[in-house]
Amino acid sequence: MNNPIAFVLASVVITTMRSGCGGKEIGFERPQHTDPMNGVTSINAVCKVGQQGGDGTLIAPQWVLTAAHVAYGLYRRSEGALNVYFDDGTIRSVDKVYLHPRFTPMGRYDIALLQLKESVPHVEPVPYYTGNDELGRMIILAGHGDRRNPDGTWLRDGKLRTYTNVVDAVDDTHLLFDYDAPGPDATDKEGTSGPGDSGGPALIGTDGSLRLAGISSMGEPGNDGPCSYGAVEHFVRVSQFSAWLDAVVQDPSAHPFLEPVPPAPGPI
Repeated sequence: MNNPIAFVLASVVITTMRSGCGGKEIGFERPQHTDPMNGVTSINAVCKVGQQGGDGTLIAPQWVLTAAHVAYGLYRRSEGALNVYFDDGTIRSVDKVYLHPRFTPMGRYDIALLQLKESVPHVEPVPYYTGNDELGRMIILAGHGDRRNPDGTWLRDGKLRTYTNVVDAVDDTHLLFDYDAPGPDATDKEGTSGPGDSGGPALIGTDGSLRLAGISSMGEPGNDGPCSYGAVEHFVRVSQFSAWLDAVVQDPSAHPFLEPVPPAPGPI
């Protein structure tokens, strides 16, 4: 939205529960503001991954899509006893974690699927986006992470919040956008991700419904640090991974999953 965005990858600061990505950003253009809400009143499919870790989105009754660094870190830390938490009080245990086969810490393939032990039939899933026209589209950001107040303090209440932004650039794995100060380039509810929002969605409106287009992966700080004006977000571009997502959901047994690490033996 601010033109041009200054991407200074050498000075990237990784915020809480974030991973990094690099590469050349392409395709800048003036945003086209179209409202993705269009009758949508709630986003019940967004859930916490771990009680204090990151976010994810229910894309099918038994599947949650999140960032690989969130899934990997929390699954290992919990020794395989990882849960997801929905705002209506529903809790589901994670059965298996499927990391993208090219995932490496701080790398570009920061996407993972969580297979739940039980389905969530009363929450409407958000299908993932498969189009290639994300550039210039308005998006909704949703997450339970921290919000930075105007005075620089932080609100850490774990409540789900939504903001809007516009996709400024795309490449073969990521959507990129920045946090604009109030003005002609900002949306009416301009916002950005904060600590704890990693793995949460960027949603695109399609025919009165929502599709999951991006996954919060990494952020560059703004003029006054994280979540300040000028901050730049790197979200995994979900449309580029639809073949892998389809393959895992349709035949999980054909794909490797993350093994929990057993606890270290105690003193003899």
